[in-house]
Amino acid sequence: MKKIGLALSIIVTASFAEEVKPNTSPQSTQQIKDGKTKRYTRAMFELDAKTMRDARKKRADILSKRHNMRDKQSRDEVVRQLKDAEEERMGAVRRRAAAGGWKVQGKYSDGRGFQLIDFDEHGLPVYEEDQNVNAAITTAADQVRSSAIYNEVDGSSVTIAVYKGGWDNMEGGTLAKNSIAVGWAADGLDDGGNRDPVEAKAQKWSCRGPADDGRIKPDIYGNGSGLRSSTAGSDTSTASYSGTSMSSPNCCGSAALLVDYYSSRFPGESMRASTLKALILHTADDRSPTGPDYKYGWGIMNTQAAADVIKAHADSSGGGVLLESLVDTNITSRTHTFGWDGTSPLRVTLCWTDPASPQIYGHDNRTKALVNDLNLKVIGPDGTHYPYVMPYVADGDWDENKIDDKATTGVNDVDNVEQVYLAAPVAGDYQIVVDYVGTLTNDEQIYSLVVTGQTAPELTEFESWRLANFGTTNASGTMADDADFDEDGIANLLEFGLATSPKETTVNPLMFRADLTDAQLTYPRNLNSTNEYDVEMIWSDNLMSNNWSAIGVIENILSESGSVQQVESSLPMGGTSNRYFRLRIKKK
Repeated sequence: MKKIGLALSIIVTASFAEEVKPNTSPQSTQQIKDGKTKRYTRAMFELDAKTMRDARKKRADILSKRHNMRDKQSRDEVVRQLKDAEEERMGAVRRRAAAGGWKVQGKYSDGRGFQLIDFDEHGLPVYEEDQNVNAAITTAADQVRSSAIYNEVDGSSVTIAVYKGGWDNMEGGTLAKNSIAVGWAADGLDDGGNRDPVEAKAQKWSCRGPADDGRIKPDIYGNGSGLRSSTAGSDTSTASYSGTSMSSPNCCGSAALLVDYYSSRFPGESMRASTLKALILHTADDRSPTGPDYKYGWGIMNTQAAADVIKAHADSSGGGVLLESLVDTNITSRTHTFGWDGTSPLRVTLCWTDPASPQIYGHDNRTKALVNDLNLKVIGPDGTHYPYVMPYVADGDWDENKIDDKATTGVNDVDNVEQVYLAAPVAGDYQIVVDYVGTLTNDEQIYSLVVTGQTAPELTEFESWRLANFGTTNASGTMADDADFDEDGIANLLEFGLATSPKETTVNPLMFRADLTDAQLTYPRNLNSTNEYDVEMIWSDNLMSNNWSAIGVIENILSESGSVQQVESSLPMGGTSNRYFRLRIKKK
């Protein structure tokens, strides 16, 4: 029997037609046999649980050893041992299922039937499917997990093997292109308790990619070994568990912390899903060989490194930047320019939430799930650099011997995550180019970029002013240009132009005088603003008109102290009594 445990995950691993919870607990359930009621006791519950664990271990031990499957006697012996282990396990499972009164059954979308037969030691449901160890598998081969065997019946012999050498065994929702699929790794700590990604080894029960169209899956790995989790014993009871049911919520909780930290550094803003995914994959600790692979994905999640990039971006201190932009039918290419910081590797990750593709069916169907095909390249002093691609898909021959080959570089036309990595950049400026091939569904595609190894951006005077007053260069929420942080009636940008404080209520510094001869407006002007902005008086004879102008305005500098000028702007009234005036700050 094939077992499927449904894990609490960022990924929805399966969906079923019906689910009915057991109506009794193991301590109080009773079985009817020969007209008599038999209590299913705690001792029986624990004995059956041990039998199931022992049978699974026996099965794993059998599959972990080398067998001469060309020899019929050896092959028959392996089948016999597997059948014995399965019968032991199923005997205990059926007793426990009957005692619990589990009646769930239905069909998968591909027509295979299933029935709930157990809740495993982690409290996860276990289903019995339309297949077993001594019958031909009727389902797609990519539905079989790496730890499971499959059978091919040629009429006279049965061949037992591990499907594709343990690769290409992810299924269902775990292969969704916009989600994050999490694998189970051991705790990545050395003997001294220090973080060491080398120790974060993938566990054998964790599935491997790729997706049928060659996309990189899983996305990341997280610690799922020996973590404490709540149990059903009481409101405070916990136990130690291991598996993807631990690594997934571990990574999901870490992602939630990153979202919260981002919101604290950028009040009023929310992190896009594509930015969060790009950030997590960008900062993951890579496992050798360099680059992504179908076993570890992009590596081991490193929440601290991801938080450091958010901090560096908020502080404009170098060491990381987050960008969100879009391409559309009018703007088919975007270019972002950075310098190299001179010490760190340069890494650029592009991610976008791709629109849904039509449903794709069938075993090893190479139809691409990608809809909007964005491309990333980095142009430096030494030429053009392209993102990672996997030889298994890039070479176009789908040679299974290449599934474990090291990532190379080229044009990636299957993944909606792309990354360029330069271990030893040359000095100079780099252009990050994002464009697309073909057409765009919905005529546009928003994307996210994460960059590390770049120089700290040279701050403009306005950004320096923001950093000094708000602690960040971010212009959003109450710190937006047209917002009024201190609610004194003067917008933040105008506070910059007038050299007033955006955090303290300011008495209106403007003085206005007018008669039939002329009008005068006196105001302070921040000299540091004049390189980027024009701060000037404008006028119109029609308040409802957009025809405002500075023509004819005479400007006189009354005084200057440090970086602040006292300015008097005047304009002849021209004999009219209907003339309107404004103070405008405008980007040059």
